[in-house]
Amino acid sequence: MIVHDISRIIPDEVTTWPGDPLPMLSQLRGIGAGDGYTLHAMACSAHCGTHLDAPAHFIAGGGDILSARLDDLLGDAYVVRVGGGAVQRSDLAGACPMPLPRVLFMPEEPASDMWLTEDAARFLCERKVRLVGTTCMSIDAPDSLEWPAHKRLLAAGCCILENCKLNGVEPGRYFLVCTPLPWRGAEASPVRAILLDWSAGPTDSGL
Repeated sequence: MIVHDISRIIPDEVTTWPGDPLPMLSQLRGIGAGDGYTLHAMACSAHCGTHLDAPAHFIAGGGDILSARLDDLLGDAYVVRVGGGAVQRSDLAGACPMPLPRVLFMPEEPASDMWLTEDAARFLCERKVRLVGTTCMSIDAPDSLEWPAHKRLLAAGCCILENCKLNGVEPGRYFLVCTPLPWRGAEASPVRAILLDWSAGPTDSGL
């Protein structure tokens, strides 16, 4: 088994959305200062690094991060390569194998932006996809002021995983593990997300 860590390292690989606070790690106690132990305080946006959006992010009265079902966040997932820019319904029809419980999109050019049109998001909802992920900071266009893909997916109960790191991950089928912090009231949470490739055989640890 090969384990792909698809989480961005905080703060080294984190780019924040304009206006969002930067992640900060503040030392409160230190062994070197004679305290006997080390203690830090963490501060960041709920959308820091690789993170999961809950319905409350865009849906009035929507569920917080505790409403995300763990069985939606664990299981078979497909990594799909798509062109950059706006991804249309027609782009997905041939690229996404069905049934498709979870799908992670990455652009053909690693540094380029890609986003889902509302019709593409509707296509995924029609096929009852439970989680949609992207390597980009948003599943909507960077300049969008209406966020149609977010609203369509979250209203349908589909989880959104953003800012994944899929460098070195080939398109195909994996087992996704993606667990947010159980923070009551939060509309999103940073996650540690990994992809397991069972086809490669056991790891040295025997997992």
